Amino acid sequence: GINIWISDYASNRVFGIDSLLLSAGVFFSIVNTLAAFIVLKKGSLFNFICGICIGYFALFLAFKIADQRWFENYDAYNIMTVIFGNALISVLLWEILLQVVYKKDKNVG
Repeated sequence: GINIWISDYASNRVFGIDSLLLSAGVFFSIVNTLAAFIVLKKGSLFNFICGICIGYFALFLAFKIADQRWFENYDAYNIMTVIFGNALISVLLWEILLQVVYKKDKNVG
């Protein structure tokens, strides 16, 4: 079934542009772009660039963490590692972006 295909993909993946990475990246980029328009309230181009970059970079880093097989005893196929890794990395990247954007807006001193 689909679970066997996804687990084979997650465990024996060679990084490149393939269908699962592309479709998941597009989905996460759309979600992050919508979040950028709601949260950042900056120019449209800036919101699109931030949403796309955070979506793909978080997914790339989540797959790289899954390739390390740190949690192999708990997650043999690395599916949950990729999901939770993507969530945590997205939150960290958003926090960094918000700190950078809104620190520039404040007049400190």
